[in-house]
Amino acid sequence: NNMKKILLAFLAVVVVNFNYAQNAIPNPGFENWTNYGSYEDPDNWGTINSLTSIIGVKTCTKATGVDVHSGTYAMHLESKTVPLQGTAPGIAATGTINQNTQAVDGGVVYTKRPISLTGWYKYLPNGVDTGSVYVTFWKWNNGRVQVGSGEFNMTATTSAYTQFSVSINYTSSAFPDSMAITLLTSNLA
Repeated sequence: NNMKKILLAFLAVVVVNFNYAQNAIPNPGFENWTNYGSYEDPDNWGTINSLTSIIGVKTCTKATGVDVHSGTYAMHLESKTVPLQGTAPGIAATGTINQNTQAVDGGVVYTKRPISLTGWYKYLPNGVDTGSVYVTFWKWNNGRVQVGSGEFNMTATTSAYTQFSVSINYTSSAFPDSMAITLLTSNLA
């Protein structure tokens, strides 16, 4: 069963003024994992494993050995067939994944205006597909108002770890108060 796979080693945000540099991404190297019995999830990252592991399917797993860029572990996301349901995407986010809409709810506190998000990835697509790294910044003002965002898409087989950089496009001059990063093995559309 050839499914779409993505391996991510670590993520970091790059801010313009290094005097205020901060890495607000929780568990950016995917080194810390919690065992929930039938599955493990990277600490501070939401996945759909709590739903799919009930039937023995895990779309996010802990990679080791040759699948690690640096450190001890990496995150391995893979789209999987779920019996009677279709395909579940490999998805992880710095927030909670809404099981019904697959949208990311919440995020992490973040108050800077970085210029980019960088990380390392491998990607093994199944046919014509696109894996993605999304980053969104917003400010709460009578609801969630987007301040900026960026997206990196993967389409070609990338068998060796390759660095990526997502430029942040700001649509507001406001400083954000929150950030969410979403990692996907395939399009949600």
